[in-house]
Amino acid sequence: MDPTVGERLLKAGQSWQSGEALKTVDPRSAATLTFREGTRPDIEGASVAVNQSSNQERREALQRGTVRGTLNKHAGRHPFVFTTSEAEAAVVGTALRLVVPRHSTRLEGSEGEVLFRRRHDGAEVAVNAGHHAVVAPNVPLVATLFHSDPHPYV
Repeated sequence: MDPTVGERLLKAGQSWQSGEALKTVDPRSAATLTFREGTRPDIEGASVAVNQSSNQERREALQRGTVRGTLNKHAGRHPFVFTTSEAEAAVVGTALRLVVPRHSTRLEGSEGEVLFRRRHDGAEVAVNAGHHAVVAPNVPLVATLFHSDPHPYV
């Protein structure tokens, strides 16, 4: 954790300030964030996210864990950007799941489209509904069709 990032216990109804970390410590825990425009991402499991938003854009740095949610379209506004150490996901309006284990980032699109960019070389791919992509060492950056049921033949 970056020692310059502020931390406090965030209670329902309080604002999550820019620069603050949000931690969900138990694998069964979750926190739902509600933004003015109606966007409601869920931070799930043992996760750490840092609010890096400004007046110009919404930006969350997911250091580890999972974020899932439906992000509303913003007419004339910048996209909602999720960053990890490996990747950036720019969301204009869609439903997604972003998973950050060690040394990789997986994006799953359940509706709409997300622009997914690998940070070290700038390569990017559009991830549409029903597709996923992974940023990890020695893994090609491609959007691939996935099954929502992890065991489709069981």
